[in-house]
Amino acid sequence: MTKSDIIYSISDMETINTIQIIDQKIAEIKNQLLALGPMHPGSISEQHHVCQQPGCRCMAKKNPQRHGPYSKLSFVYHGKQTCRFVRPQWVDELSAQLEVYKTFRDLTDQWIALSIQRAQLSFFKPAAKKSPSIDSNPSNVSSIPKNIRKSKRQN
Repeated sequence: MTKSDIIYSISDMETINTIQIIDQKIAEIKNQLLALGPMHPGSISEQHHVCQQPGCRCMAKKNPQRHGPYSKLSFVYHGKQTCRFVRPQWVDELSAQLEVYKTFRDLTDQWIALSIQRAQLSFFKPAAKKSPSIDSNPSNVSSIPKNIRKSKRQN
């Protein structure tokens, strides 16, 4: 076994250990995903409205006061944007579900990053570079560096 073979074997063992660590991290992420509760995408914002009824406080010339605040949920699902007004008693529970969804997105993003890293180690690892070494077999000219081969020919 040559020096480059040993280095390649050590590199292979390090890759296997790294892949095992990545697999453990992915398993942890899967467990965290299983523990998540109800979720909902989107965000909640407060809206104020002007009803445009003559004589209403929202139409006053001095210090108009708009109606509201109203809580509004906005989200996109399958490319379709949706907005819904949320009753005040449901705002806290829906906010919690929005936070769970953010956690879900963060965890799946981590999972994808780890999967890409694992694939790069498994499928796209660079070919081992063999260091030039002089073989004990003089017939094996390819193992002798070019500058040494030239000097041997001149002698």
